Amino acid sequence: MKQRKYPRFSSAYNAIYSNESAEMLLPCRILDISSAGSRIELFSKQTIAVGSTIELHIVISNIEKRIITTFKCLWSQPAKDSSQGYIIGGAFIGLSTQARQLLIDNAHETDVQSKA
Repeated sequence: MKQRKYPRFSSAYNAIYSNESAEMLLPCRILDISSAGSRIELFSKQTIAVGSTIELHIVISNIEKRIITTFKCLWSQPAKDSSQGYIIGGAFIGLSTQARQLLIDNAHETDVQSKA
């Protein structure tokens, strides 16, 4: 198994996103997170193209905080456990050190050892 540069933690943050062509915010869920990026479940029949960016609004419900950042899609695949939706993986762009730490601090304590 490939060793990760940063530890990855399960999170289950609710979020919404928009891409360059979207005129509305669409729901998604942050499945796991690291200092560099995340794995996200999209609840839409349309995926995000690899290499494109989305504006991501992450809700941290236990402290009533929303973090807005840009996210670059590095890979995409259909969700395995549903007939619609996609899982994307990628990197945060322009996320402040403080916001990054807030996301990590409020993620679940479980270190995720997945390849995704």
